[in-house]
Amino acid sequence: MTLQRFDHGHPLRLEYLDPGDIHDLRVMQRQGWFPTKGTQACPLCLTDTGTWSIYWRLPHLPICLLHGTYLVVRCPHCGRRLRGSNHLPFKGFPEDPAACGNPTGSNACCDYDLSHLAALPAPAEEIPTVQAIHDALRGHPMRLHGQKISAAEYLNDVRQLAVLLLHIAVQPAATSLAGWVDDFHTTMRSTATGQRGPRWGLTPPEAPEVRSGVLTDARRIMEAPLPQAVEMLQPWLTVIPQSSAGDGSWIHSRTVITPRLQQLLHIARAPGRALAFQLQDYERLLPEHCIPQLIPADLYMLHLAHLIQAGPRAGRAFASLCLVRSLPTVKSWGQAAQLIGYAHADGMRIVRTAYARTTTPTEQLEKAIYALRADLDLSIDYRVRETHVRRLSHRPELWFPQWKKVHHSAMRDNSLPFLITWFWERYACGDLITSPAWDESPDAPTRVAYRAFAKRTDKHFAPPTGAFPIPGKMP
Repeated sequence: MTLQRFDHGHPLRLEYLDPGDIHDLRVMQRQGWFPTKGTQACPLCLTDTGTWSIYWRLPHLPICLLHGTYLVVRCPHCGRRLRGSNHLPFKGFPEDPAACGNPTGSNACCDYDLSHLAALPAPAEEIPTVQAIHDALRGHPMRLHGQKISAAEYLNDVRQLAVLLLHIAVQPAATSLAGWVDDFHTTMRSTATGQRGPRWGLTPPEAPEVRSGVLTDARRIMEAPLPQAVEMLQPWLTVIPQSSAGDGSWIHSRTVITPRLQQLLHIARAPGRALAFQLQDYERLLPEHCIPQLIPADLYMLHLAHLIQAGPRAGRAFASLCLVRSLPTVKSWGQAAQLIGYAHADGMRIVRTAYARTTTPTEQLEKAIYALRADLDLSIDYRVRETHVRRLSHRPELWFPQWKKVHHSAMRDNSLPFLITWFWERYACGDLITSPAWDESPDAPTRVAYRAFAKRTDKHFAPPTGAFPIPGKMP
């Protein structure tokens, strides 16, 4: 059997195939991209040797690696796919090895000389894709996202992502994503039947330019380091049509999700995951207790205010979460939030808000966070400062009367929660919503009243720094 050399996932699986059972053949076709009949041809190879390569049968190879030209799929004379008849082996092949050979009637075949066809050169950037697929077909170990994997896994991962990109490329908004998409839409219009949509997982596009383009994009994404792969894939995901079932259901219904593709999609579809993977690739360990809930305002204004379009509070909180997320032991944004005192839901809300309002490229944001990290004062233990302020809220009768007599005799007792929150923000760099002064997150009127209080207090007192601002023995 001529395709036997491509068994064991390189890229076919033929171990259970009985050539005499048509039902087995249909099962094999469900693997996808299974060459049941027909082939491709390189006019230059037919001119040189007259030999039809078995590799031309695979749709994974749209380019002749020897000449760097696209393979021909159809005969321009008879208009049919090359050698596409099931009965051709029984009728015999033409004497001229470069002839088309498709049956044209009783005891006759198309004798068009394919070596006369002009060979269309393929772009240089697509040649490495064909070379990589050739290497995998020969069983060479391959690499995806920097990890060594088997040739069978490589071929399957690249094909499944290519299938997903083809389904996305059908959308009108996808025309700006890659050069081959315009050719793809032209082919789609010329072959539309009005019946159900194409199933690219079973049969790839016929045009070699389209197959080469989508396989090249899929290979580049899968071979890139994971953070770069995520950024390359995300523009494609933005044009997936909206549905009540969500984009995850849309994706799973159109391609087979391999483990590596699952990881890539998981990161690319969730806000902040791409940045999280880049932040963890940083050699300087940062003590968790040196990271406040809100990055100091002066550092935020210096490094990040011009990059994050969210408000100052959300931006400072997001910057802190980014620093915590860079710690090697922190595996999620929710864990990062809880580590510095946020509820899981509040932390995720901060991340979503910041990402939804930020158009800064991930790489630029990453550099700014690293610069901020380098300027952070490692001598300050914000967990200790938070503990000090919490102690103020536990026994205010031990300090508030004396403090009021010395600093602000006109302050009313009902301003105590505001004063504690002011210490929480100014001294511990804590967030208003996590202040120990109230049992639950303050409502909008309370926040407005607090901001007015804080504005007046800032005029009378310098923000506390250094030593704990309340003198005397604390409870």
